[in-house]
Amino acid sequence: EMSAAAATADSSADSAAAAAKAENRAKRQQYKQAAAQEAAMSGGVIKVVVTEAVMATPTVKQLTFRPADPESAAAAAVSFFAGQWIDAMLPDVPVIGGYSIASSPSAFAKHGTIVIGVKASDWPPAVWVHEKCTEGSTFDVRIDGKVYLDLSDAQVAAAKSFLFVAGGIGISPLYGMLAELAEQRPDTRVHLIYSVKSPDELLFLKEMAALCAGRPDWQIDVYITGAGAVLPKAEKEEGGLPHVTYNAGRLGKDALSRHLQALGATAPPTEIYMCGPPKMSDEVLVTLGELGVDRHRVHFERWW
Repeated sequence: EMSAAAATADSSADSAAAAAKAENRAKRQQYKQAAAQEAAMSGGVIKVVVTEAVMATPTVKQLTFRPADPESAAAAAVSFFAGQWIDAMLPDVPVIGGYSIASSPSAFAKHGTIVIGVKASDWPPAVWVHEKCTEGSTFDVRIDGKVYLDLSDAQVAAAKSFLFVAGGIGISPLYGMLAELAEQRPDTRVHLIYSVKSPDELLFLKEMAALCAGRPDWQIDVYITGAGAVLPKAEKEEGGLPHVTYNAGRLGKDALSRHLQALGATAPPTEIYMCGPPKMSDEVLVTLGELGVDRHRVHFERWW
């Protein structure tokens, strides 16, 4: 039986570990903030105006915006890869918000707009977006991000298939990548694995299903992880989405192995892109390694 002294020691150790983690998170956030501020001061900042602001899910507000002066030299210089993010400098908000771009470069070239999704939280940028941002609101942005889909890269250009793994709001950059592939590489094989706690959190699903239309080698597997959640209608049922399969529970090693085998992803050339909560990303990364996937073909960026 554990003594009172031992229990107290364990409790103190747990408290110390939690405090250390909190301190590390704070330091990382300070570093990110300083880096973003420095980047903003170095140029590449453009003012944008919101053209649409809607609640895409009960917790995610979707913003569509364009350069405030579309004819300016700054607007003409806007360029990005699918999967990059924006640093958003919002009115009267003392910190910079970072949000993945959910639209594709091809869509920007056609329509001149960019789309982001902002999850509700008590973080000041998210509060401003959810409580104050409306059509006509303006703010400054700078494009950043080092993990993205570059179809001119030799390794990526040689890929015959792509696997995307998303968790929650992490679908945003991967949706942009899917849209870019649909425009630039429609003949490739694509498989998306998308995990959420409940069906009402599914973001961009109808749009992604539409991208799969007419492409038999494009498939979406949705995992609903919340206990007792009711799965949406299957593809073959009335009202079901084509190319979309629903699964109850978390993505496990056996299921991931089946998806990889179906795609042929354990043998090059297949590129894998991942975005989601750190725990999910870490688990999937380890599992991919155990299944023999080349680490150099797995692309992801850890959330802060």
